[in-house]
Amino acid sequence: MSRSNVVAVLDIGSKSVTALIGEKVGGNLSSVKGTGEYGYQGFSQGEWFDVPGLKNAVRAALNIAEVEAGVKVKKLYVGIPSEFLAVATKIIAYEFKRPSRIGSEQIDALFNKGDDFEKTAPGFSSVNCSAIYYVLDDNPKRIIEPRGFVAKKVTAELSYVLCEKDFLNLFDGLAEELGLKEIEYIPEAWAEAMGLLRPEQRDRYAVIVDVGYITGSVAAIKGDGLLSLSSFSQGGGHIAGDISVLLNLPFEVAEKVQSKLDLNLNYSEEEYFEVTGLEGEPLRISAKDAKDIAFARLDSIANIISQAFEIAGKDCPDYAAVYLTGGGLTEIRGAKEYLSASLNRPIEVLTSGLPRFDKPALASTMALFETASKLSQQRKYGFIKKLLEKIGG
Repeated sequence: MSRSNVVAVLDIGSKSVTALIGEKVGGNLSSVKGTGEYGYQGFSQGEWFDVPGLKNAVRAALNIAEVEAGVKVKKLYVGIPSEFLAVATKIIAYEFKRPSRIGSEQIDALFNKGDDFEKTAPGFSSVNCSAIYYVLDDNPKRIIEPRGFVAKKVTAELSYVLCEKDFLNLFDGLAEELGLKEIEYIPEAWAEAMGLLRPEQRDRYAVIVDVGYITGSVAAIKGDGLLSLSSFSQGGGHIAGDISVLLNLPFEVAEKVQSKLDLNLNYSEEEYFEVTGLEGEPLRISAKDAKDIAFARLDSIANIISQAFEIAGKDCPDYAAVYLTGGGLTEIRGAKEYLSASLNRPIEVLTSGLPRFDKPALASTMALFETASKLSQQRKYGFIKKLLEKIGG
């Protein structure tokens, strides 16, 4: 494996941390060389339950992936969970002294002009800027890619993704402890948009609902940017938690009950799930009671998602495609259908589509890898282009 093509990503879930090492082998083909997953206590409402446990999980997951891949990671792309992010959109115009051919330098100048968040949002740092659309001069036509056009003025609706500085400081310090030479941050919601959706899907408006173990997010997308982002501290793990509390079961047993649920079925009062207790004893749990408990929690999650739609307003029109990903709800049979009926919106499950890694629970990890690979290639080719231009005079 060529070390120059190696990409390593870290996906921080609310139940476990996943490290993945791989490379692009041509076109859209990817080769995963090593993966490592390690559980920890997670986070909720933007707070870590156990920082030392988090650090240990990152160290362990990365080590497992490195051993399997046979490489030592020098640069790590870290996915930022939505609970540590905020999104701001702005209309920014940049006018040149004379009509000029637009290139990356002009686009960077446009992006930098709107980045005043050190003053306006002192607790955050800008970690990503993407365009929702561009307009050239006084032409009202919106375009997605302005590079190569000649214009005197460029106007764009830009999406800035901001990250809490405490998160960045924590992982900057951890990277130093791990001996990493470089670390780069990628907003997880933006990676899912860019890595899992085709350009034509993003151009028509799209919404990605990512529900994990104990956290979730709702991202409204247009073009290459996030229009809005909401996060919430509920997930699939709360269904097992409710079953545990209301049916007086150990949490581990409640998880077994949850795994047997099929919300598409109408259970009678006489139907039971047969599971084993912590000491191997047989237990019979009312299937109807477990289903009713699951529905109550899904109603709560659906209400939160509906509120996120309302807050997004025009950024989440009725015709926007809605995609569900993450392992929190997609692994419960019938949960997608119930959520779709509750929201009165068609919902499609979103995965990477890659063999062996096409499960919703792995979607964020694979989206990070795909996005990091593209960023790595863009920078490499950009450097070569600048070098050739310099050599050529």
